[in-house]
Amino acid sequence: MNEMKKKCWSCGKFSAYYTRGFCCLMKEDNGFCREYNKVVKKTDTCDKWYCKRTSKERRIKIVLRSLPEIYDKIAALEQILTEETELQNIKNEIDAII
Repeated sequence: MNEMKKKCWSCGKFSAYYTRGFCCLMKEDNGFCREYNKVVKKTDTCDKWYCKRTSKERRIKIVLRSLPEIYDKIAALEQILTEETELQNIKNEIDAII
């Protein structure tokens, strides 16, 4: 059972290959292994497999570290939109006078 879980397609070092279809991308049976720098089948296995999922605690830390930067970017966007609205109001007042 443990052997079934440790296939290359579920490894964190595996990048699947895709081909472009008419309206979507189709996943191939091969991919690239960054551990061995070679093309492997998605059903292959090896001893250096590792889980590509991150723990809940790690995801929470990443989110908390990113929040201040996201807040700054939102504040900058708010400032730009406020200034644009004020500029549009001034233009409307000038047009009303003329």
